[in-house]
Amino acid sequence: MRYTLALLLCSCAIKPSFDEKVCPFEVHPSQVVGQTFRCGVLKVPERYERATRAIDVPVIVFKGTKPLNPPIVYLSGGPGQSWADLGLNNFQARDTAQLTRDLVFLEQRGTGLSFPSLNCQNGAAGETDAAYLSRCSERLKKIGFDVAAFNTREMAQDVESMRLLLGYDKLILNGVSYGTAWALEVMRENGEHLAGVILDSVLSPTSPPLARTPEGEITALQALFAECGADTACKETFGDIEDTMKKTLAKVQMTPLAITGSKRMMDGSVFFSLTLSRLKSNPGSVPLFIQTVRDSAGPIDLGTPSGRLPAPDDHMALGQYLSVACSDNQIDIPPDADAIYGNIPDAYRKYATDVTALLELCMSWPYQQELAAPVPVTSTVPTLILSGRIDAITPSAWAREVAQTLPNATLVEVAGAGHDVVSWSECARGIARSFVASPGDKLDTACLADEHVTFETSPPAAREVASTPTPEETSLKARVPRW
Repeated sequence: MRYTLALLLCSCAIKPSFDEKVCPFEVHPSQVVGQTFRCGVLKVPERYERATRAIDVPVIVFKGTKPLNPPIVYLSGGPGQSWADLGLNNFQARDTAQLTRDLVFLEQRGTGLSFPSLNCQNGAAGETDAAYLSRCSERLKKIGFDVAAFNTREMAQDVESMRLLLGYDKLILNGVSYGTAWALEVMRENGEHLAGVILDSVLSPTSPPLARTPEGEITALQALFAECGADTACKETFGDIEDTMKKTLAKVQMTPLAITGSKRMMDGSVFFSLTLSRLKSNPGSVPLFIQTVRDSAGPIDLGTPSGRLPAPDDHMALGQYLSVACSDNQIDIPPDADAIYGNIPDAYRKYATDVTALLELCMSWPYQQELAAPVPVTSTVPTLILSGRIDAITPSAWAREVAQTLPNATLVEVAGAGHDVVSWSECARGIARSFVASPGDKLDTACLADEHVTFETSPPAAREVASTPTPEETSLKARVPRW
């Protein structure tokens, strides 16, 4: 609330405004500006408490037929994910003609179509990550921008600026992955202007996501093994798949397998990385993949790159990612490795994702350091929390932590879902639609009983398989966890 008053009473040099003269987004030719959509650029302070410089944050609104209904404001993930890359240009006028409320897509400051873009130029040959980031931050500083201002707290005020400038009384927020951290901060600061909030694949303000990434991956993997054990066909086909996983890890670590078409060998680290990659993209294929590797004498054919490890993201503004991720993790000294990996079973510990190097990189970036310990968000705003039990990116434990301080929240855990629950489950999509229609009403969740993982027990005719990482996939952009 204090920021709303600051915006209204501000006598500083920069006041928020909305410029609709130019639309930065690409839209489908059937859309008509002013009729089916509105679009423009928010001019907002780089820092709201000392507004001396403006930045540009694009926003596009697909107009609904009932403007009195609270709009749905979509908050993207990443951090650093741009709506420009997510297919908004495929929305035809006929697709949006029957909308009963506005759909609002707000760009993240510092990335995508925003100005400035906190992108980092390509690293020099032989340059260390720390040196690369130091050079990048100095370049952005010389241009004149305060990279520490590109954080979740300031982004929450961008949402409030948008609400005021576009004339909305209340909003329904829909945040996915990192977008949930963004939405929670809006709830903390301006919850009185929210009619409801959907949090899909949740980050907890009190759980630094980088430091807890390895534990979350293992928890999701073990949840998948439990799902297999409870599934008659999976158990009959694969037996104790976790025991098989551990024995296969030991096997390939002792005798790495040749990989068809690659100079790399499948040792324990490559096998574990590929298992996690499949867990995130196609969890039903994980037991079959483990068994296939167990039974192979090599060379093993990993085929085409479906489910491969993430390639470098040319659209990712690495500086904005670090400003947000380092601020949200609040790392003033790199944490002890035992604190990160201590709860991970011995069989997996040395193969789990190494985040210590990433956390140390925060020491090379001028992010916003808070003095107080992070506190949970407490709010009475009606909230729907969606979590996938086999989510290896934002595990269910984080959703349960957030739900504890939201008394009007409904926590929905979907057994067969991974990250971004609504993309996995029609049941979850139906629950979300009901919530939007009437936030706060009791939700019918009976369909959850039918949700489960569909396991592959034999190779499909056209098998989608994961490929081994290539050298270019070891770049810094490829190694940062994305929420």
